[in-house]
Amino acid sequence: MASQDVPALPSNPSLSQSKLHRLGVLVGLTLFAGAVGASVGYYLVLSIKAKLADTMSTIEKENSPSKLGANVNAWPLPPIIANLADPPNSWIRLETVMLFDSKIVPKPEVLSMQLTTDVLGYLKTLSVAQLAGPSGFQNLRDDLNERAHIRSNGAIQELVIQALVIQ
Repeated sequence: MASQDVPALPSNPSLSQSKLHRLGVLVGLTLFAGAVGASVGYYLVLSIKAKLADTMSTIEKENSPSKLGANVNAWPLPPIIANLADPPNSWIRLETVMLFDSKIVPKPEVLSMQLTTDVLGYLKTLSVAQLAGPSGFQNLRDDLNERAHIRSNGAIQELVIQALVIQ
């Protein structure tokens, strides 16, 4: 038998060039997407760092001792024990300290007794549900500071809660 030669398939140079071109475009687009992603990430990191630095400087300004002033004195109020409005068998014990301007308040003991009476009357109107959770505590703190500010005509700068027990 005679051997037959199998003709070789003709090579198509345009087909291999097309595949190389597509591969080059794919690599180019991948590199472009990586560069865009890196630049956006870098921009986000810079903006977050700037915002964090801004926030930290604001917090430092708010917590500075100059907010209270140079003539601030602390005066402890007597512990206040009161029954709450709801439920009827619930009690509250509150220990506070008033921060006041010593130039404005000549007799802090008189002001502390007036404030204690006012706070006692206020506590008797509250319920346990109003004091529940961190928002309840914050509302109580804000209300007490507002009452202290009004009672003292602005002489008391803050009423600091030292202890709060609800039973």
